[in-house]
Amino acid sequence: MKKINRIILFGDSFIQGTGCFNKLEDDGRMVYHNHDNNRDSDLIKFQNNEGWGNNLKNYFPNVDIINYARDGYSNYESFTELNKYFINDYQETDLILFGFTSKFRDFSQSIKFIYNTHPPLLDEDNPLTFNPLAWDKKDFHLNQNFWAQKNYPKVSYSSKEKKLSDKFILDYTSYVHDDTHLDYIAKTNYVFIQNWVQEYNINFHCFDLFENYIVGNIGNFEINNDIYINYNNHQNNSLLSYLIEKEMEEEFGGLNKNTEFYVSYFERNMSFLNDTMDIVKNTELVHPNQFGYKKIIDKLAKDILIKNYC
Repeated sequence: MKKINRIILFGDSFIQGTGCFNKLEDDGRMVYHNHDNNRDSDLIKFQNNEGWGNNLKNYFPNVDIINYARDGYSNYESFTELNKYFINDYQETDLILFGFTSKFRDFSQSIKFIYNTHPPLLDEDNPLTFNPLAWDKKDFHLNQNFWAQKNYPKVSYSSKEKKLSDKFILDYTSYVHDDTHLDYIAKTNYVFIQNWVQEYNINFHCFDLFENYIVGNIGNFEINNDIYINYNNHQNNSLLSYLIEKEMEEEFGGLNKNTEFYVSYFERNMSFLNDTMDIVKNTELVHPNQFGYKKIIDKLAKDILIKNYC
């Protein structure tokens, strides 16, 4: 068993602790408000402690917890934080936990298209300059061009540029979008990560947060499940899917024909309030993991962490 002195966390809102309460109402309800700024330093500190810090301390009370995760991070932003940490602050007694977010967020950062290179052809406020279009494919409604309607009123530039941008989004999402290149990039990144971790004997574990980073096999390459601890060739095995399955188990005794069309609390951005599965009423729930942090950390700790580290 390896002795660790610090646990270092990387990821997006799931690991920052987004959704953890920061206000106690007069009637005793703990509330998180949709309009709260998740990049506020004081709120980040609070969420870090409430989400992962205190829950990890239940298993590793004498270990320092350092959290580099940020709400909305792409994998590339997390890679940047990981690289800086490894160059400047890495210690052999560190344990690194890395949560993969959706690879769709990586689109505009892993590939530079003509519209998001510099100098830019578009106004600096145009969402196309920075926004990962592949991510928004999920929210796109062909007849309404919903993504453009949702984002473009927030900025001001010429009507000609708006018309051009709207038409490009429509054509891109209708005719061009393909996940293949995103899968290729994710697999390339992962193969490097695994080789890097093994070569330097780093205490490192990664996992999917709400979507699979790697889908399917990587040829004959053998993915090490002690490193990629919830990798599954054939189905979504993310931490979010674990929370949904856990809810089905506790609410209904497991998946069955009666739950086929049941929408999980987590899928609706609603979650566990307490062991009796009471639903929060009159409260804004803004994150699918808002009540799931302890359950996720209990699973990770029992499955791998307490077996390998002290």
